[in-house]
Amino acid sequence: MPRERIPLGQHGKIRYEPVGDKWNAVCRYRGMDGSFRSLKRVGASKERARRNLEQAFSGLNLHAGGDVDDRMLLRRLAELFLEEKAKKLTGGSVASYQSNVKTVVEGVGGLQIREATPMVLQRFIDGVVDVHGHGAAKTCKTVLSGMFKIAVKNGAINHNPVLELDRVKRPEDVEEHKADAIPLDGLHTVFASIETIPALVRNDEVDLCRFMVGAGLRVSEACGLQWDCVDFDTGEIRVERQAERVKREGMRVVPRVKTPASKRRIHIPKATVELLAARKARQEADGLPNPHNLVFPLPTGNIREGNLFEKHLRKNRAALGYPELVLTSHSFRKTCASILEAQGASTLAIRDYLGHEDAVLTEKVYIARNLHTVQTAKTLDAWGGLADL
Repeated sequence: MPRERIPLGQHGKIRYEPVGDKWNAVCRYRGMDGSFRSLKRVGASKERARRNLEQAFSGLNLHAGGDVDDRMLLRRLAELFLEEKAKKLTGGSVASYQSNVKTVVEGVGGLQIREATPMVLQRFIDGVVDVHGHGAAKTCKTVLSGMFKIAVKNGAINHNPVLELDRVKRPEDVEEHKADAIPLDGLHTVFASIETIPALVRNDEVDLCRFMVGAGLRVSEACGLQWDCVDFDTGEIRVERQAERVKREGMRVVPRVKTPASKRRIHIPKATVELLAARKARQEADGLPNPHNLVFPLPTGNIREGNLFEKHLRKNRAALGYPELVLTSHSFRKTCASILEAQGASTLAIRDYLGHEDAVLTEKVYIARNLHTVQTAKTLDAWGGLADL
C-alpha cells in the first residue's frame, strides 16, 4: 500500500539521529507550492530536539497570506468570516454579526480548527443559551457554521462540525420572533385601524404602511427611498439605497442595500404610484424641510429609523384587530407577497419584485430580473384592493 502523501503545509514523521551526546530531529515537510524539503534541528535529548524542530517548523510561516489549515486559531478564522461578510453585506448587516463573533471568540477563540470537535462546540452553544439566550445561540451557531465553511473550502477540514450540533430550540412558552402576513380578508380593517392610532398618524407612518404593501420594500429601503428614484412617467422606482444608522454618525441614507439581489428596479402598481404622487404634491404644498429629498422623512425632515416604526407597531397590535398576529414592518412586505401569490404570480416574479437573494439563480437570470416586474405590478393592480387602503 503506497505511503500517504504529506498534506500541504505539514511535515511528515520525525526521525532521530544520535550525534555524539546529542540528537538530531529530522523531517520532511511539504510547502504550499507542493514541493518537499528537509528540516533538521539538534537537541540535548530526543525530546529537546523534537521541540526545537517543531519550533523551527512553526516559524517557517508556511501559511502566510491568509491560507487556512487545521492549526489556525478560531479567532483568526472569525476574522476571515467577518472579512468575507463585509464583501457581501452592508455595514449594518455586518455589525449585527460582530457582537456574536465576539461571543464566539471569547468562548472558543483559542482553539485550533482541528480541536473544535462537535462535542466542544455543542458545549459552547449550550453555554451561550444559558447566558445570552436562544436567539444569541442561534446566531452564534450560524457564525460558527460560516467560519467552518471557510475552513472546508480551504481544505483544512473535510466536514463542517457545526452540522453535527443539535438544533437550538426555543421553549414552547417563548414567542417566536417572526412576522406574520396580514390576512387579506382583514387588510382593509387593519388599515382603517391604522388611521386611528395616534403614534402612527403623528409620525406620518400611515402612508408608509400603504406603500410597503404595494411595493414590498424592506423598511430600511422604504425609509431610504428618495424622490430621484421615483419615475412617475413609467411607474417605476429604483431600490438602490437604504436608511441605516452609521456608527458615530447617526442615521444616514447609504448607497447600498442588503444584498446584490436587493438592488433592483421595479414597476409598482398604479394605486401605489398615485399614493406617491399625492404625497409629493403635499410635501411641495406644505413646504416643510426635507434636506435629504426623502419620500418618507420624519415630520421634522430627518431620516426615519425603522426601529421607531417597529416600536409603534408593537405597542398597538391589539388596536389593529389581530392581537394574535406578530405584526412588524416585515408584515407589510409579507402581505405584498401574499397578494401576489393569491393572484397567481409565479415564484420567480415574486422573488424579483421583493428582491430576494437566491444562490441558485445564475448571474444571467439576475441581470434579467427587471423583465418580470411590469407584469408583477399589473398583478397587484388586478387585486383591486390597494386603492381602497
